[in-house]
Amino acid sequence: MAVKLDAESLLNAVGQDLGARGRELAVRDVVADGGGASGVADGRHVWVGVVNGELIGECDCLAGELCAHGVAVVLAAVEAGVVFESLPPAEKASPEKQRFTTAAARLGRRELVELVAEHAVGDRRLATRLMVAAGELGAPSDDEIAVVHRILVDARRLPDGHARWELRDLLDAGRDMVTELEVLALRPVNDGVLDLADEAASVWSSFLTALREAWDVDPQPISDGLAAVHVQLYEASRVAPADLAGRLAVLYADLADDPFLDVPEAYRYVLGDEGIDEFWDQAEE
Repeated sequence: MAVKLDAESLLNAVGQDLGARGRELAVRDVVADGGGASGVADGRHVWVGVVNGELIGECDCLAGELCAHGVAVVLAAVEAGVVFESLPPAEKASPEKQRFTTAAARLGRRELVELVAEHAVGDRRLATRLMVAAGELGAPSDDEIAVVHRILVDARRLPDGHARWELRDLLDAGRDMVTELEVLALRPVNDGVLDLADEAASVWSSFLTALREAWDVDPQPISDGLAAVHVQLYEASRVAPADLAGRLAVLYADLADDPFLDVPEAYRYVLGDEGIDEFWDQAEE
């Protein structure tokens, strides 16, 4: 759900002193990011968002709360027209994450940059998150969508093709689909990505009859992974709930023989009560 923010109410909420300090800082590279906004204020990398109704900030100054850098970025984001979303509360950081955060804070900037770059080379998820956070990567292009679509087309041909295939080929194809969607979920979601998510769900559903008849394979982990990323992509999209409900109604009909997706209950957060009603109206037509 979009949250309306304006500069005057923000300054009143954060207080005169913090607001004044934030307005004095130079800000650059402000972009919409994860339902909020990210940018660089006075050399500090910042993310700001509305979580559980509260404006929060995450800054590499490690203030632990909304700081002047965060105020500067949110003011710049509002001026740039960034739309903020109301996000559910995040889970408390695990002790392991806190340990790594503390260790990273001890590194010099150059050392940390080199470490991240080195690992991004061999890790698609990290590389994608890095490029999105840096403002270098937006929603997938038509060409990028076409590459993943080709993977799904080739996967769909497996059970019906003339080439010999084994059950492990279906599992491998399922894992590949989950991986591709998880990487796409790290980027802004457009209609093309939602089309891929629905197509992947349809392809995997066509595999399940053969996989569930076999005693020596377990497709459930892949079903769970695909279901989770499918919900994640729907929640990250900016498509109207009524349109998402229509998409789900079409997909639900395609999966009726084996609905491994929890439709529509798993999508209640993004659909809302009206969207749920719209889904059932269309699904029952």
